Amino acid sequence: MFFCWECWSNSLVTDVFYKKDWFEVLYKKWWLGVFLDEVLISFLEYRKIVTLKKLDNLLERALYYSSGLLLIIIACAVMISVTLRYVFNEPPLWADEAPRAFFLWMTYLGIAVATKQGKNIRVTHFIDKIPAKPRVYLETFMHCLVLVMLLTLVWFNIPILKLQSGGSMLSTGWSFLWLYSPVTVGSSLMLFYQSRLMVN
Repeated sequence: MFFCWECWSNSLVTDVFYKKDWFEVLYKKWWLGVFLDEVLISFLEYRKIVTLKKLDNLLERALYYSSGLLLIIIACAVMISVTLRYVFNEPPLWADEAPRAFFLWMTYLGIAVATKQGKNIRVTHFIDKIPAKPRVYLETFMHCLVLVMLLTLVWFNIPILKLQSGGSMLSTGWSFLWLYSPVTVGSSLMLFYQSRLMVN
C-alpha cells in the first residue's frame, strides 16, 4: 500500500467545499426562517389589530343602536301612558319607573358613543385662540379632569349599587340595579374612550 497525496488533497478540498456549502445552506435557511417568523408575527399582529378594530366598531354600533332602540321604547311608553291616563283614566303602574330606567340607559350609552366619536358638546371659542403648544397642554389637562370625574363617578357609585342590590321597584318589580348601574356602565365606557382620545 502507498499513500496517494493527490487523492487525499482532492478529498480534503471536496470536504471543505461541501462543508462550506452546508454552512451556506444553514445560513440561508436560518435567514429565511427569521424572515418568515417576522412575516408571521407581523401578519398575526395585523390580524389582531383588525380583530380589535372590528370588535371596537361592533361595540360602538351596539351602543348606538341600543340607544336608538331605547329612545323608541321611551317614546312609545310615554305615548301609551299618556293615552291610558287621559283618555281611559287608567294610568299604568309602570308609567313612571320604566321610562326613567330606559332614559338613564339611553343617556349613558349615548354619551359613551358621543365620547368615542368626539362629538360631545364643547365650547372652543377661547381654546381656538390659544397657540398650538399651550393648547396641547390645556387640552391634556382638561382630559385629565374628565378622567378624574369619571373615575369619581364609578368609585362612588359602587357602594350605591351594593346598597340597592337587594331592593326592587314597586310598580315593575325590577331591581334597583337597573336604575343605578347605567352610571357605572356609561362612566366606564366613557373612561375607556376618553383615555383613547387623550392618547390620540
